[in-house]
Amino acid sequence: STIGLLSVMAQSMLVAKNHEASYERYQQWLDKKGVKVFNNVMQVRPPLHDDEKTIHVPKALRSEWGLMSTDKPIPKGTRICCIPKAACFMGDQSLGVSLRETDDSQMPLAVSFLKALDEGPCGSDWAKVQTLPSSVLVSWAWPEHEQCWLAGTELDEINSRKRKRLQSEHDLHLSKGYTWPLSAYLDACSV
Repeated sequence: STIGLLSVMAQSMLVAKNHEASYERYQQWLDKKGVKVFNNVMQVRPPLHDDEKTIHVPKALRSEWGLMSTDKPIPKGTRICCIPKAACFMGDQSLGVSLRETDDSQMPLAVSFLKALDEGPCGSDWAKVQTLPSSVLVSWAWPEHEQCWLAGTELDEINSRKRKRLQSEHDLHLSKGYTWPLSAYLDACSV
């Protein structure tokens, strides 16, 4: 409907204005963490940044934060950025869970994300958290009543196993010390 479209457009304009402030805070956070983006060849690209420079960025990625090259050619071997481990959003190690790289669990990262959301603007990672979506539309994070759309598909069984595992993780580890509902945990895992 026209009203819905206008609402989305107004919301997009508000988000774009908020991104300007978020962009400055994010740049300060990156500087504080020791991240270096060599501006002669690369620049941080905030969301909803449509101009001639982003024409080569796929439209699906323009709504997300990222790096994009400047107009200058980048010679082979050129350093484009330096990201120290301290600047990486790491999984919560206090859970006492050891995961191998091949394990399918977002739990440590999801817990870090939820803790950072709880800390809000006072938290040390707030500027980074502000650059992330609050959830991603993946099928296993859909509300229970929408799961029926997967019935009879190959994804139904895979989705069901994943949701059971996430429910188990939530019940076993998170409900012991945290009060996040399952829906918040699913959203955090989707990010």
